[in-house]
Amino acid sequence: MTPNEKIVMFMQAKNDCLKENGCKIKYFFKSDEKEILSWDENEAQEIWNFFIKKKKFSSGISSDNCPFCIYNDFACNICGYSKRHKKCYYENSTTSKIFNFFNNKDISTSDLLDNKFYRDTINKIKKGE
Repeated sequence: MTPNEKIVMFMQAKNDCLKENGCKIKYFFKSDEKEILSWDENEAQEIWNFFIKKKKFSSGISSDNCPFCIYNDFACNICGYSKRHKKCYYENSTTSKIFNFFNNKDISTSDLLDNKFYRDTINKIKKGE
């Protein structure tokens, strides 16, 4: 399995978790997957290694846990995800819509996508190597 495919699985796991908790707003598009699969494998490996070595993940949907943010050095103006979903901090972005969805249900994405979720996801993907 390539590091690119592992990153796709990581993003898909986040999307699945949100969906399983009632969110119909799609967090991860097929076009997002295609972009990750097009990344240089060495750069993707660096991002995957960063996730593996990370001691504590920020909870929720965070730029610290976003392979697109890391790949683009947190430069939203060149980020493909940002172009497809709008900049995360924009009011009508995918991320903002997801936050609003869960806020209306009195659930926080931080409760769903916590350090345990991220660690478990990484470990499941590593087992499939």
